[in-house]
Amino acid sequence: YSGKLSYHVSPAYGIHDSDLKGDYVEDKLMLEGEGKYYSGDCMFYADGVLCFDRLENDFDNRLKEAWFDWNKGLFALRAGRQIAGWGKADDLEVADVLCPKDNTSILTDYSSSRMGIDAVRLSLTGSTFSGDFYLIPHFTPAKLPESKKNLLYTCKFADAELGKLEEPENKAQNSEFGIKLNANFSAADISVYGFSGWDDEPVARYSVDGAGNVTVNGIYKRLWMVALDAAVPASDFVFRF
Repeated sequence: YSGKLSYHVSPAYGIHDSDLKGDYVEDKLMLEGEGKYYSGDCMFYADGVLCFDRLENDFDNRLKEAWFDWNKGLFALRAGRQIAGWGKADDLEVADVLCPKDNTSILTDYSSSRMGIDAVRLSLTGSTFSGDFYLIPHFTPAKLPESKKNLLYTCKFADAELGKLEEPENKAQNSEFGIKLNANFSAADISVYGFSGWDDEPVARYSVDGAGNVTVNGIYKRLWMVALDAAVPASDFVFRF
């Protein structure tokens, strides 16, 4: 068994040269812990966060990852909440549709914004070719800013009031599927991705009532995606496509 516990303080960043002068962007206290347990070919991993948002005066606890993995070398099976990044381009999400993102913090870097999905993953690994196959029975939407105190709320919804976000029903035919195939050659590393599921960002629908108040509702739409990327080494450089 191994584990660690860390404490993080996010400073109170403010806005000083606009109409939002005096409003804070972020002010959080975070306690994060993770643990790993090994037994033969099996491994259990968990990572969770307890956060106190001093601007909202509210606690938020989140289980980032918690999965069980059975690895026999040629194939492996992982079940539970897990995070995986798709695509070789740094900080570009062209192919990175598997995991939803936390869009509530302006200070979080792209890779740290990924949220866990509740999934089963089958991995097949060879000397040259490998593949990951995902079954995601439960839809997880991206996390959106819900408070007007959050600068990102204004950037996304302007002055509109956030209404209802219509998520897909939790039933078998709404399950999501993902596949990643990878080939490692001396001249290039090539990956192909496929995804059938739901867009984790809602399509916004704005409405105005008789008093002129604007409300934004949203609905999550079906999403199909196929992508290909490659990493090609050239001397001391690596070109990513």
